[in-house]
Amino acid sequence: MFAIDGVPYNNKDYYAADLFNTILGGLSLNSILMIELRDKLGLTYHTSTKLDNMDHSNILKGILYTDSTTVTKCMSVFKETIENIKNNGIDEITFSNAKSSIINSFVLSLLNNDNVANTLLSMQLYNLDTNYINQHNSYYEAITLDEVNRIAKKILSNDFVIIEVGKNNNIDGKEINVKQNILN
Repeated sequence: MFAIDGVPYNNKDYYAADLFNTILGGLSLNSILMIELRDKLGLTYHTSTKLDNMDHSNILKGILYTDSTTVTKCMSVFKETIENIKNNGIDEITFSNAKSSIINSFVLSLLNNDNVANTLLSMQLYNLDTNYINQHNSYYEAITLDEVNRIAKKILSNDFVIIEVGKNNNIDGKEINVKQNILN
């Protein structure tokens, strides 16, 4: 598991941060982390990320499942992927695909009673306007690639916290401590 400072829900950059999260690890099989770690190298059977907004903390958290024999390689590729995004940004195709996915899936999610209830609950918890459901897609349609790349660089410039659960509590023979910045 890894975590990094995120963006509060009421921040003007929230929707760009949410779109970035979708690109990084929220698109299940089509996220950058899944493509790099699973499709290209077969190092993980699952990785994902999520923006988690709570009363007193806002984090981008993620999970990565790998075998103890591949953890070093997996973390190395993870670090390279994060650095690549910070330095080069997200490409237009990846950005457009993620944006379409969010917009299209929102409408479909409202066909399920549980999802409607969760959406209404979120509207209450975050004090959203009663017209939020009608406005949702416009928030994402307005986001530009430059905005996503700016917020990605901002988020990824924070210190990561990593927690390893498993037999070995180390990467490259170095013991992991919970406050360690894994990108250094």
